[in-house]
Amino acid sequence: MPRNATRTRRRAHPRRRTHRRWERKRLHAQRTRQRRIGRRRCRAAVRQRRWANAPWWYRHPLEWLALESGFPEEYANFRRREIGKALVYAGEVDVGDAGTRRLAVIFPGRPSRVPPIVMADGSKKSRHRYRWSRPTSLCIWYPSDPRRQRWTIEEGLHGLIDRARVHLLKEAWWRVHERWPSPEVHHEPRGTERRITTSERRRLQRLDRQRCWCGRKRYATCHGAIAADVELRQLGLA
Repeated sequence: MPRNATRTRRRAHPRRRTHRRWERKRLHAQRTRQRRIGRRRCRAAVRQRRWANAPWWYRHPLEWLALESGFPEEYANFRRREIGKALVYAGEVDVGDAGTRRLAVIFPGRPSRVPPIVMADGSKKSRHRYRWSRPTSLCIWYPSDPRRQRWTIEEGLHGLIDRARVHLLKEAWWRVHERWPSPEVHHEPRGTERRITTSERRRLQRLDRQRCWCGRKRYATCHGAIAADVELRQLGLA
């Protein structure tokens, strides 16, 4: 072939050109569909993650309504605030001869599943308290008690406040008479000179891993790591 001669390109058959064009369209549509499915999955994962991290009163609004329904005027001074993943109700109550006490009722999870936490100001000397946090919480009922002796969401928030008032009155009676005025489940503390057993060592380890009352993370690295007066102000106990 001469050097200056032009090489003519052989044209493809019309059917072959049409097949290639449709093949390109098919691949483009397939890639577009895969990208659309991937974006939908990412958005669904984000929505699911947001829903899982949302506070319990957004995910279970009916329990929130049942909690505050029938709230009496006697407890109108209680104020609600959101701290972390918990709802905190703080106010003052009259405990008869024990005077006026401040209460903080904390719901770190949905009330039908997660037990509430009740804290009070004043003396910490009591026979029935949980001491995993600096503001000790009231041990109003034993976990193995029958249902009628434990608080349930059917009683509402005011029912839990009533139980806390009765418990504070019993504490005041115990401080004077050194006798608990009702049936109880209690383990007398032994002397500190004894050797720590394996079961007690496990209990102390569980206390170190205790979740904070705000529902975020461990208490030791959450509200246990801030100043005590700041924690009491957040709870409305100062």
